[in-house]
Amino acid sequence: MPTRTIPLLTGEFYHVFNRGITDISMFVGDTNNNRAIEIMNFYRLDHTIQRKVPDTTSKNLANPVLNTSFSHYRKLDAPIKEAFMEKLLDQSRPIVEIIAFTLMPNHFHFLLRQLKPGGISQFIGNFKSSYTQYYNTRNHRRGPIFEGRFKVSDIRNDEQLLYVSRYIHLNPYTSKLVTTYTKLLNYPWTSLRLYRKKSEQTSLARNHLLDHFTSAAEYVIFVLEKAEYYKTRREMKILLNK
Repeated sequence: MPTRTIPLLTGEFYHVFNRGITDISMFVGDTNNNRAIEIMNFYRLDHTIQRKVPDTTSKNLANPVLNTSFSHYRKLDAPIKEAFMEKLLDQSRPIVEIIAFTLMPNHFHFLLRQLKPGGISQFIGNFKSSYTQYYNTRNHRRGPIFEGRFKVSDIRNDEQLLYVSRYIHLNPYTSKLVTTYTKLLNYPWTSLRLYRKKSEQTSLARNHLLDHFTSAAEYVIFVLEKAEYYKTRREMKILLNK
């Protein structure tokens, strides 16, 4: 397997994206997208921590095992699942910070900061593997659903960080998946709606973007002010490639 031309360094920010293979729209519908977000939040944490505790099958609510897969976690009884997640959040640490994301019908975008050596590769690998297993089981199919390795571009300064976040958050609008600003702001499969209110609980690391603005509303204005420009540029690119 070839080495990446862009090294993934701990403490640095990256735009990570991957497209589905031809004719597969994997992120469509509430059930699919809710599952993708569950997987995303589950695997942002470090699941390689070893604990000398009983396995969850023992029904021991005080000491659920921490080193488990999302598919195993989903099968747990509700009380054990709750105990597992409480212990995981208490004893584990994130391997990545998720700053922004968008799920499009046939691809995803993440804006990530790596917190552990190999964290981004581990996070994306687990996300893709778990979601592929779920999608294939639900649709009675086999094989990959994503095109090869994920793509990545590095973020070199604060200005680029802000511009990439805007690009990611505008994706549903510039692709005409939604047609109005109101629909974009309420689109449930992007992190933009989680930036509208600082008080809303979220696992997103919003400070990296919001610290550059006096309010959450100012960030939203920053995103929307280039919406028509980005949409026109996308339309021109499609036209020229015909």
